[in-house]
This record gives sequence, C-alpha cells and structure tokens, in this order.
Amino acid sequence: NDETGVGVIHQLQQRAESWAESGIATFVFTSDDYWVLDKLKKNANRMKILSVHDLQRDDAIRAMRRMRKTAYNYNIDTKLVRSLPDLTDDVYEQVYSLIGGRMSHISHISREVDILGAARQLIQTEKAWLLSQIGLIPDMDDDVMDEQKWSSCSWALLAYLARQKTVGSEDEDDESTVPDNMDPAASPHVSFYKARQLMTRTDFLEPLDRLNILSMDVNHNVRMDSHVLLTAAREFVSLPNFDKDLEATMNRVSDIEWLGRTRRLVLTKSV
Repeated sequence: NDETGVGVIHQLQQRAESWAESGIATFVFTSDDYWVLDKLKKNANRMKILSVHDLQRDDAIRAMRRMRKTAYNYNIDTKLVRSLPDLTDDVYEQVYSLIGGRMSHISHISREVDILGAARQLIQTEKAWLLSQIGLIPDMDDDVMDEQKWSSCSWALLAYLARQKTVGSEDEDDESTVPDNMDPAASPHVSFYKARQLMTRTDFLEPLDRLNILSMDVNHNVRMDSHVLLTAAREFVSLPNFDKDLEATMNRVSDIEWLGRTRRLVLTKSV
C-alpha cells in the first residue's frame, strides 16, 4: 500500500474499465486486504463486488465427509482404511465448532486420521503464531514500547470480539467472559468506527488486516479473519491473568511515554 502499488492498481483498473465497456474482456481482481477495495471504489464505474464467505454448518460437514472419503477410499480393503474410526455426527459438529467453515482449514483437517485432534492442534498452532505477532509483555523494556503499544491496542479490540455475546452488538454490558457454543457462521464483528475507538488508534487496523488477523468487509465491519483465530483468541482471553497483563502493558506504555515527555532540571549551588 504505497504510491507505486496504488498507481499499478489504478492502471489495471483503467484498462479493465475500458475493456469491459468495449465488451472485450472481464477483469477479476481478488484480494483479502481492504485497502485494495478502498482504492478501487474511488474510480469504479462498472465494478461489481462479490464477497466470498465461509461455508455454513451443513455444507462444511458435508465437505468434511466428502474429502475424508476421497482421501481414504473406503472401497479399498487395506489395514489403514479398516483401522479408521467410524466418525459420528457429534465429531463433525465438534470439529466445525472449532475451525468453522473455512475451506482451507477443512481441506487440511479432513485428511487427518484423528480430525478432532488435528483441529485442536491447528488452533494451538494459530494461537502460538498470533502471540508471536502481538503477544503482551507487561514488564517490557523501553526499546519495544512501540511494538507493545500496537499489541496492547490490538488485544483491546480482539478481547472485545472474543467476548461479544450478541453478534454485531456494540452496546455490550457484560464483557468479562467468553460466550459458549456460538455458531461459527455468526461471526462477531464491530463497525470500523467502533474498532478505531476500542484501539484508540487509527493506523493500527491496516497492519492487522495485512497479517490476516482481522478482516474488513464491504460494509465496513471488522471481524477476526477466521474462526480458528477467533477460537485461539478466546482461549487466550479466557486466561485468568489476561486482563491484568493487558492493563499492566498499557500502564507500562503510558509510564514510558510520560518519562519521554519529562525533563528534569537540576540546580546546584556553587561553593
């Protein structure tokens, strides 16, 4: 997202608009970053926006069953196929509640013998990656203050999404606990305006979108990029010391900033 990149996008858009008007060709632009849509909308005349969503419950479970049968052909009488457990509907329900309906995750999980264990491992892997990007360091050194300012502001928003009980509601009263048994299709979200209020910064959302931690849709709603990341965030937010660590990190950032603005004047008396 710089001057060169925006210029290239505008050149491609001008060519696409010209060819579409002449009936020569139809251009298809795909992106999971919001800034691309924001730049294209300004000069769009013939552009049509199509949003790709995760699968719903029935479609996700059907896809898991079909991919599993493809990976392990049940018509072949081998030791591996005979040893495969007969998965019940409850197992598929649990897997769906953990990973949601993202096709890339379903494709990965369905090829594993123990799909429930693989789903849990995927969440732990994503949580470890998430903490490697925006992990909290309450007792930080002043050299990493800017990084921890971004991390603490990010977790202020992620905690709000993880604890949202009424999807899309921005007037929650009880935000201290994580809800149980929410349908992955009902993805918690807040408006772009509310997200910037929660983070207290206007420039921190785009890096989170670029890292695929958050995503923004055409209606300017901000949500977790995937249900796997949402589940991982809920696990971290549910830890007993999360609120304490978040508050301590924010206080430490404030203290370091205060010290940076403070100047000490020392007067000595010559003898």
